Amino acid sequence: MSSQIPVPIPNSPDLHDPSRIQAHLAEYTMLTTKVTYSVAFCTAVWGLLAGYLALMVNMAPKLKVSSLLQWASVLAIEIMLAWIATFIVDAYITVLYLETELSPQLAQYLGQSRPFWRWERFIAKKRENHLPIFWEWPMTICSGVAITVNLIWRFRFGWTWWDILLIPALALLYFNLLLARQIQRTRKKWTKFNTDWEKRFGPAVPSREE
Repeated sequence: MSSQIPVPIPNSPDLHDPSRIQAHLAEYTMLTTKVTYSVAFCTAVWGLLAGYLALMVNMAPKLKVSSLLQWASVLAIEIMLAWIATFIVDAYITVLYLETELSPQLAQYLGQSRPFWRWERFIAKKRENHLPIFWEWPMTICSGVAITVNLIWRFRFGWTWWDILLIPALALLYFNLLLARQIQRTRKKWTKFNTDWEKRFGPAVPSREE
């Protein structure tokens, strides 16, 4: 995506073009709805994960806990976590497009020096860009905890041939780590864009003294 900040072009034939503006507004509505559904889906999967863990805790005393069952549970947990992370990646990429491409383009059509969707620019300076947001890393952390707990159990009660499933478990942990890094990098991209925009055009919301 372009990192340049567009400025209005006074003689552009697209300036104040109602049909083009309406098309982009419809695109904005569609994409924000998509992000809303992604957030709702992630919340639902977290609930499903919590329900699965509760079921396993309740059923464990009644079942013969085998190495296969333990590793299958770990893999199931990691797959659900990767599922959540994948949807967060998609939502973040959508926000990146809205903030760095669509919003500036609409501002250009309207002949403004900056977009009228100013929320991200308003909170950009409030973010610690070098620190991870708390919801970006739980998938990797939970995946690592699941593997660690199972390894402690295996060390205590002995190893079996099913413990070879540690290999795909570690692969999923690495995959979740990559997704977390992609999530963080994507957020930093739109945060930097908004910070640069603010430095060039001033704060998103003028102070009361102006």
